Amino acid sequence: VLYGATVHRPTIEAKMLSAQPGEAAGMPGVVKVVIEDGFAGVVAESRPQAWAARNALEVEWDEGHRWQQEELEELVTAGGRGGVNIQREGDAPSLLKRGTPITADYRSGMAEHAPMEPQAALAVIGQGGGQVWTSTQFETGVRRDVADALNLEPAQVEVIPTYLGGGFGRKIELKPVPSPAVEAARLSRAAGAPVHVGWDRIEEMRDGFVRPLTHHQLSATLDGSGQIEALQHEMASGDTLVGVLHEAVGTILGFDSGSTRGAQIPYAIANRDTTVWRRPVPVPTGSWRGLGLTANIFAIESFIDELAHAAGAEPLQFRLDHLPGDALGMRMGAALEAAAERAGWGSNLPDDRAQGLALATDGGTVVAEVAEISLDRESGRIRVHRVVAAVDCGRTINPNGAAAQVEGSVVMGTSSALLEEITVGDGRLQAGNFDRYPLIRMAEAPDVETILLEAPDGKPRGLGEPPIGPIAPAIGNALFALTGVRLRRLPMTPERVKAALGI
Repeated sequence: VLYGATVHRPTIEAKMLSAQPGEAAGMPGVVKVVIEDGFAGVVAESRPQAWAARNALEVEWDEGHRWQQEELEELVTAGGRGGVNIQREGDAPSLLKRGTPITADYRSGMAEHAPMEPQAALAVIGQGGGQVWTSTQFETGVRRDVADALNLEPAQVEVIPTYLGGGFGRKIELKPVPSPAVEAARLSRAAGAPVHVGWDRIEEMRDGFVRPLTHHQLSATLDGSGQIEALQHEMASGDTLVGVLHEAVGTILGFDSGSTRGAQIPYAIANRDTTVWRRPVPVPTGSWRGLGLTANIFAIESFIDELAHAAGAEPLQFRLDHLPGDALGMRMGAALEAAAERAGWGSNLPDDRAQGLALATDGGTVVAEVAEISLDRESGRIRVHRVVAAVDCGRTINPNGAAAQVEGSVVMGTSSALLEEITVGDGRLQAGNFDRYPLIRMAEAPDVETILLEAPDGKPRGLGEPPIGPIAPAIGNALFALTGVRLRRLPMTPERVKAALGI
């Protein structure tokens, strides 16, 4: 087996103008230099030799516009033309115009998938096709892209999935993001030998795709009894699924169906309205565990908490008072009450701790979570000690597997809520390794207690993603209970906590 490495663009809009072998062809261990239209790479006897020779290629680029983070956030802003209404009951917009609404803006940042291992692939390709081994969530997409790159029929390419590491949406083929499977296949055919391409962590972080930015504008009015009279959610997001499906899907619908997961208001409010804007950005964006759930549930459930406090109501009871009277509403209530009871909601806690509550419904599954936190005011770090999750995913086939899914979602969601954000500066993603993209450590991970409830209809439902939705707002609501300060942007980093507290 030989090893391959390819040149990746230096900025998110860069286009290759020319490439020359330079000194690469004569470097130790180099077997082949491959330069084709818009593609440049090397094949060598070892991976370090391949990387060194790749870096010696002489490539000229048109780097395009050097995007900055502020420009992207300006693009991803709700409002204006192009909005698509996906939920309308009653007439919330008119009521909000006549009253004095309570309003809030929420934002969430871009996030990496950070799988255990960077992308990799092994290819054995001849003129008539061949095989590709790679860790993927989309075998047919890999086969299609390899066939397209080599001018073959898909039937001439066999893809063998390898069961390595996590996916979380990252291991889905997404154009125009570079694919190690395509890179390995092109190099293998050119070299006439098996070639393995393994990205390093910097390539994984800067040359893949990320969870998109979002922006949320929420407005509501309360009636004389403290109940929600009208509630409006206006949301803008980059793409999560359109790049995987087809651009025509986004054009026809006018929005990305993945980005809107969890965007609709689930409570029984006579006047409720949700409008969404699809805001593509130059940074490649795509699926990230839960798709739109993390951002949308953070915004809605944090705002519901704001409304409860504005009404002078207890947050749990406020939610119970706004549940629909159907079977779903009964399941929502059961999950809320089960999580609250197990967590000791409303009981005395030490002075340095507080609890927050949040609810999500997704794909027929209901999840309520209570987070117990503390805050180190000197550093601004939020510590999540305990999370109780009550989950109704219908009939549970494998309780241990279900609990593992909940634990994984909660820990990943906690890391995302507190630490994870990648930004753009001078036209490129800034973080290239974990020194600038921290993840939650095992010692910092919360204890997770899972309560499995079952809907009376006996139907099994999904569980891989719904529990990631409530954790961020549960943490944010707990922070408000502890400090009286509301953070409306993810992640809730120590720097943002200290700024909000005026420290």
